[in-house]
Amino acid sequence: MSSSDPKPGPKPGPWPPTPESAAMPPSSWAKKTGFRPKFSGETTATDSSSGQLSLPVRAKQQETQPDLEAGQTRLRPPPPVSAAVTNGETDKDKKEKPPPPPPGSVAVPVKDQPVKRRRDSDGVVGRSNGPDGANGSGDPVRRPGRIEETVEVLPQSMDDDLVARNLHMKYGLRDTPGLVPIGFYGLQHYLSMLGSLILVPLVIVPAMGGSHEEVANVVSTVLFVSGITTLLHTSFGSRLPLIQGPSFVFLAPALAIINSPEFQGLNGNNNFKHIMRELQGAIIIGSAFQAVLGYSGLMSLILRLVNPVVVAPTVAAVGLSFYSYGFPLVGKCLEIGVVQILLVIIFALYLRKISVLSHRIFLIYAVPLSLAITWAAAFLLTETGAYTYKGCDPNVPVSNVVSTHCRKYMTRMKYCRVDTSHALSSAPWFRFPYPLQWGVPLFNWKMAFVMCVVSVIASVDSVGSYHASSLLVASRPPTRGVVSRAIGLEGFTSVLAGLWGTGTGSTTLTENVHTIAVTKMGSRRVVELGACVLVIFSLVGKVGGFLASIPQVMVASLLCFMWAMFTALGLSNLRYSEAGSSRNIIIVGLSLFFSLSVPAYFQQYGISPNSNLSVPSYYQPYIVSSHGPFKSQYKGVNYVMNTLLSMSMVIAFIMAVILDNTVPGSKQERGVYVWSDSETATREPALAKDYELPFRVGSSSDWQSSCAILSSKVNSQEQSESLSSNSNGSSSYHVSAVNGHNNGAGVSDLNLVPFNNNQSIQSKKPLSISDLSPAPMHGSNLRVAYQGVPGAYSEAAAGKAYPNCQAIPCDQFEVAFQAVELWIADRAVLPVENSLGGSIHRNYDLLLRHRLHIVGEVQLPVHHCLMALPGVRKEFLTRVISHPQGLAQCEHTLTKLGLNVAREAVDDTAGAAEFIAANNIRDTAAIASARAAEIYGLEILEDGIQDDASNVTRFVMLAREPIIPRTDRPFKTSIVFAHEKGTCVLFKVLSAFAFRNISLTKIESRPNHNVPIRLVDEANVGTAKHFEYMFYIDFEASMAEARAQNALSEVQEFTSFLRVLGSYPMDMTSWSPSSSSSSSSTFSL
Repeated sequence: MSSSDPKPGPKPGPWPPTPESAAMPPSSWAKKTGFRPKFSGETTATDSSSGQLSLPVRAKQQETQPDLEAGQTRLRPPPPVSAAVTNGETDKDKKEKPPPPPPGSVAVPVKDQPVKRRRDSDGVVGRSNGPDGANGSGDPVRRPGRIEETVEVLPQSMDDDLVARNLHMKYGLRDTPGLVPIGFYGLQHYLSMLGSLILVPLVIVPAMGGSHEEVANVVSTVLFVSGITTLLHTSFGSRLPLIQGPSFVFLAPALAIINSPEFQGLNGNNNFKHIMRELQGAIIIGSAFQAVLGYSGLMSLILRLVNPVVVAPTVAAVGLSFYSYGFPLVGKCLEIGVVQILLVIIFALYLRKISVLSHRIFLIYAVPLSLAITWAAAFLLTETGAYTYKGCDPNVPVSNVVSTHCRKYMTRMKYCRVDTSHALSSAPWFRFPYPLQWGVPLFNWKMAFVMCVVSVIASVDSVGSYHASSLLVASRPPTRGVVSRAIGLEGFTSVLAGLWGTGTGSTTLTENVHTIAVTKMGSRRVVELGACVLVIFSLVGKVGGFLASIPQVMVASLLCFMWAMFTALGLSNLRYSEAGSSRNIIIVGLSLFFSLSVPAYFQQYGISPNSNLSVPSYYQPYIVSSHGPFKSQYKGVNYVMNTLLSMSMVIAFIMAVILDNTVPGSKQERGVYVWSDSETATREPALAKDYELPFRVGSSSDWQSSCAILSSKVNSQEQSESLSSNSNGSSSYHVSAVNGHNNGAGVSDLNLVPFNNNQSIQSKKPLSISDLSPAPMHGSNLRVAYQGVPGAYSEAAAGKAYPNCQAIPCDQFEVAFQAVELWIADRAVLPVENSLGGSIHRNYDLLLRHRLHIVGEVQLPVHHCLMALPGVRKEFLTRVISHPQGLAQCEHTLTKLGLNVAREAVDDTAGAAEFIAANNIRDTAAIASARAAEIYGLEILEDGIQDDASNVTRFVMLAREPIIPRTDRPFKTSIVFAHEKGTCVLFKVLSAFAFRNISLTKIESRPNHNVPIRLVDEANVGTAKHFEYMFYIDFEASMAEARAQNALSEVQEFTSFLRVLGSYPMDMTSWSPSSSSSSSSTFSL
């Protein structure tokens, strides 16, 4: 056995597999590479339980199409999505080009670039109507060949069917719109998140006893710090377009610290500054701890425990925990608060689909619009005297009111009137927020410990936001190193928030994901310009005074909606797992239930029903430290335990982490976050451009792990194991363990990521198929599935495609497809056609039904042998068994041998040999390879019985993700389509390739199983009927070439369904009929 033979691996378990897997969302090669077509075929057909395919509903109906693999058991892919790229079109063409259809719909063929116009651009001139060619009588004139514009093709990952495709974003992550669009969308982005930015200080400052002027100052400080930290995060953090601000995660611990028993006896004039300084100290220490988690790489270890099943209940518990604050405060003035809630619900839900100038203004501006309308109505009621009572002054404290009549209406006047705040009139026009403006921070270990725990939960919240937003705007999810870097920077920016005195940390706002999905604005430039504007506004004191004047009832009403949306966004993380799994449902249910029940026990412990507490009812959940059940001799420990265990998010996080990591469940079922690995970052320039640091920092250090030391060590260790396991195979694809970078031979040729000065670059070598194929998601050898048993030609093809791979035999073709989808295997190598027997139609049907991508091809010379048990003579044979293709390839030879035998088909060639040996059948021979005869102890009766010495089988290599198409070597692209009704449509489709000198290597039609027949004349039922066809085409061009993309853009005008199966390097292996025997021996023995 040669060194290139694959290692035998175990067969997959019982078929069909039983895990409760979520259906894979539609995805195509085009989405993976950034190609922006005007067709959308991948979601237009469905694979029902019967395995039939249906043609799509026409695009004009704008109906959501079913998933191509609905009802199939599949893996949940890692998705999403990259910035758009040009397809060789001019700027004018881009402006005329309409936006793509929504996910799941079929794009309407747009005629803004007619066929003639595109063909002219390719150097073809049609017939003239002028004197020289009146009425097209002249011969066509061909211009000199025009070199089409080079297209940058970006790799992308698969996305979730509930997440908006990056293809439908108005601007991608690295796009830079003009100044006017940037300004408009930046203002829109921040206005849509107005509630998240300003509501937290409007809650905590009054709770600290701050005056109206101090509320305005804190609001201005929050705007200033949010702008600065957002600029830092988009530049040196995750680099995603995520606004940083006062997260709701910090609100509960802040209120708990504010209501600590040691602050109850403070003088009213000193309450605010003293408590703020205590908060500052706790935030600084907690944020420093978060920075250590990120920059040390410890966050990479925590990421192994954090999955959607953990993030969902943890984030949801943050929103649910404030139920006791929301409506009780709204009830202080029901006519204002309820109207505010109803308006925001109407705008965000009932009017969400109404667009004005292509902008869903009601959905985007639900909070500011409802606030403006309610505030205006409350102002009119105040001015008309609806809340004016004779002899009562709303500005007089309730404790100083003597009149019983006025005491009765003081609460109503305080909360319903809009003129009780003097923040706007007292605020200066210019005020610069500066560090330590409230005094030197005070450091208390027990409060700092609480904030350290909260910073971990804030990091978990941010991790979910990173993953969800990256699927919307980036080429792939970030690497673990980038996540650690971003968490570390969030810790640093929260330290800045503590120094400036915002009252909370400054972290990624969860509402970012909703805003990006709604506005479809993914450019980081937009967020950065908005951050600059936010900093400018923060310097205008009147802006802070105006926002601080929002009545408390309206603040509570908006918070009811904001906390509910926060809860919904948290639960939406379950879409990345199997939401229907009983395991996940029970874990989430238990986590949410105990996140409410356990804190309720702590909050009610030690409080008698008749006790008269000095704090309002909506602050009672935050005074647990004074009466909680923990009563040890260490008061500090009592404070920490009572405070932490009275927080819903802490209980939810603990429950979810323990249950999710101890209850058995597959990665697919748990929905483990799939982060990009170092090898992918090295191989794909789009990923590097999305997350690399600015100012060429990435060129002098490892951008993936420069801020995550431990993460780099983990990656290096995994790759070292891979290197050592491959050390015995000279042809293996080696990966060096240098900070997660691929420093082996061939990487320098790819020229994807700059090398450090201390990295050695080996001499160039030709790119192999292995070099261009995506690497596995783990450090072990590739696991390659093939159909058959050991000794099959598919096993030899797997060994040729991936030397030293771990071969996994599968009894059926579909088992091999599912093995890759279920992560049992990394690749599949399957035959698609033979030079004698023709196409393997079953695999063509499976290519359409499944969501695997062709990443390469292998042409294997096939050398058949007739074999039987030792001592059996040909004359006594009554039957010959083999795969149908094997029998077809040897049909004439068997006849020439004069064998009067029955020919029976089995699943594979080597399986026939195995069957004869296992059952000791002496009247039967098998047609298989010489290696099969050696494995199963059979004697070769005839060698080389194929009808033609040039017998070659073409295999395709399949993977879960496509590869990056290139132009530096011959590539082949495979597509499948169904054409529109009409005459000469197929000719028009093929002419799109002919006009661009693109050679077709294969065209084959297959009946569309879901539309088997169609009437030629629908008005006459008795006319002849014929099949509806799906056409498979292979052509010699890379999807990185503009001519290929323009050809498909033209093809889509004549097709109702179009899907790119893969763009991959051609197998250029040289062989000859005379060497077929030796070649077969090389790959089969």
